[in-house]
Amino acid sequence: MGGDVIQVLIRLMILHTTLPVCTESHSPILPSASARPTDLLSRLVAGSPIEGVELRRLKMNHDQRGCFTEVFQEHWKTCIKPVQWSIVHSQENVFRGLHLHRRHDEYISLISGRASVGLRDLRPWSPTCGAWSLHELHGADMACLTFPIGLLHGWYFHEASVHLQSVSEAYIDYGKEDNWACHWSDPALEIPWPFTDPILANRASDFPTMQGLVDALGEWAPPEPQAYSEVAGQSAESG
Repeated sequence: MGGDVIQVLIRLMILHTTLPVCTESHSPILPSASARPTDLLSRLVAGSPIEGVELRRLKMNHDQRGCFTEVFQEHWKTCIKPVQWSIVHSQENVFRGLHLHRRHDEYISLISGRASVGLRDLRPWSPTCGAWSLHELHGADMACLTFPIGLLHGWYFHEASVHLQSVSEAYIDYGKEDNWACHWSDPALEIPWPFTDPILANRASDFPTMQGLVDALGEWAPPEPQAYSEVAGQSAESG
């Protein structure tokens, strides 16, 4: 993807004329109780913190013309070095996932609508291996959620929604080799999903259990820092 296109995405302008202003944070988000009603906050709603996961509030700059929001900065020093950006439209009651990748980190930010994001740590070397979390994201309270390799992840959309998504390896490189999956309804996940009968991709109905995924993954370790950097560089060239 050309540099000009990436810059447009990074400095994405969101035209919302009626939303209140968010405050900026350079650490994991800790919403103020007085900022807005609790049911409109982007926040962790269940589970526990997972090593490497960060939920960051985005500053929404409002004036008489609308709203301007920066959605990514390198100096935030998140876990991800993005090489591919995508804008995704989802209908009400859609669930995407659960997926896991052993080679790339991810970013998601909800532009409009409401979403629930479930995560479970399957990294054998992680101090939080086995931990799970459930976050809510709201377009009215923009935030970005970043997380590293090795986490099962899936997102559910309570209403028609649009989100911005980024990965540190292009889909053309990982799609056939590093796109692992698990069925969302496996009780072993322990994630208290706020839905019972979502709309899925056709192939998602046949995803294995979490134990089936773990067995398929076998023994694995994080990539060497240099090798990981080289993979990301190759992805950027081919993406």
